[in-house]
Amino acid sequence: MSSSAISQQISIKQMYLCEKLLIGPKLLTAVSSGVFAALFGAFRDKENTPAMTLRHVMYTVLRTMSNQLSVAQMQYLGPPTDDAYAKFCNAKGLTPSSEMLEDGTSAHWIGSSSSEKLIINFHGGGYILGAPVQSFEFLWQVKETLAKQGKDVSILFLSYDLAPVAQYPRQLQQAISLLSHTINTLKKRPSNIILTGDSAGGNLALAVLSHLSHPHNSETVRIPPLQLEEKLRGVQLTSPWVSFDTTTRSYIYNARKDTLSPISVQRWSKCFIGDSKPDFYNEPLSAPVSWWENIMAEEVLISASKDEVFVDGIVAFGDKLKSIKREAMVITTEREPHNPPLLDLIMGNKEDGETAKLIKAWLNSKF
Repeated sequence: MSSSAISQQISIKQMYLCEKLLIGPKLLTAVSSGVFAALFGAFRDKENTPAMTLRHVMYTVLRTMSNQLSVAQMQYLGPPTDDAYAKFCNAKGLTPSSEMLEDGTSAHWIGSSSSEKLIINFHGGGYILGAPVQSFEFLWQVKETLAKQGKDVSILFLSYDLAPVAQYPRQLQQAISLLSHTINTLKKRPSNIILTGDSAGGNLALAVLSHLSHPHNSETVRIPPLQLEEKLRGVQLTSPWVSFDTTTRSYIYNARKDTLSPISVQRWSKCFIGDSKPDFYNEPLSAPVSWWENIMAEEVLISASKDEVFVDGIVAFGDKLKSIKREAMVITTEREPHNPPLLDLIMGNKEDGETAKLIKAWLNSKF
C-alpha cells in the first residue's frame, strides 16, 4: 500500500461516528441546493452564472458539497488515487504498472516505462483529495492524441500523500524524489520531460521549479537539492493554485460561475499548510519576479478560465513570469470553470472544451 493511501486511511480512521452520520444530511443539503437551482434557473442572473442551466445546477451542487463537507468527510467519500488508477486500468484493459519509491511514494504509469519522452503529472484536489478516474482518463486521451501523430509519450502520475495527515512540504519532497528517480534511475533526459499539473497539482509543479532553482531548506523533512544538466522540456499548468488569498475580485464576480468558493479554499489551504507559513514555494504568486529568472524549463503554458475564482491570481502570476521569460504563455478561456478538462469528463461531456484542446495541441507541439 502506498503512503498516499495510508495518509487517507489515517484521516478516515480519526473520524468520530457523528461526523460520519452527518455525511448524509450534508449531501441532502447539496442535492436540495441543486433542485432549487434547477427550479429557479430560468430566473437567475445569467450574467453572473453559467450560461447552461445544467452547469448552473452542477456547479451549485459542487460548491455546496465542498462548503458543507469536512476534509475527512470528503476523503471518506472519495477513493484513493491508487484505487482510481486500478479502476481506470480495469476499464481500459490495461495491466497496472507503478514505480514505488523507498519512502512508500508511488507513481503510476499510463503507457510504457520504456518511452523516452515522458509527462510527469501532479493531480489537483486541494492536496486533500485523491485523483478521480477522470484524471487518468484525460491523460490517456492526451497520450492517444500524441500517438496519432506518431509520438510515443508515456505518463507517470504521482500519487502524493494527502493533507492534513501529510502537510507541506511533504508533497514537494515526493515530487522531487520522483523527478530524481525518473532522471537518475529510469535514465530519462530532462529535455524529454514535461511536468503537468492541475489546480493543487499546478501549485506542486511550480514548487518543483522553485526547488530546482532555490533548494528548499525544510526544518521538517529533508528535500535534497536536484541539479539538472539541462532544462526540462516544459511545464503545463491548468488552473494552478498560485495564491491563498481569497479576497481578489474574481472570488466575487465569479462566485456563482465556478465550482470553488472562499470557504472551501480557505479550509483546504489550512489543512495543507498546517503549522507552516506561506512562502515562495507553496504560494508562488508571493515570490518576486527575480525568483523565476533561472527557471529550469524551456517553455511554460498556463491556462486559466475567465469564470474561475482563481483567475485574478493566475493572471497576476503569469504577468510576473512573462516579464522575465518570453517562452511563457498565459491563456484565459471563455465560459469555463476551474479545471475544465476534469470537470467536463466528470459531467460526461464527450467533446473537448477550449482548455482541453489547448493542452493537447500545446503538448503535441512540444514533443
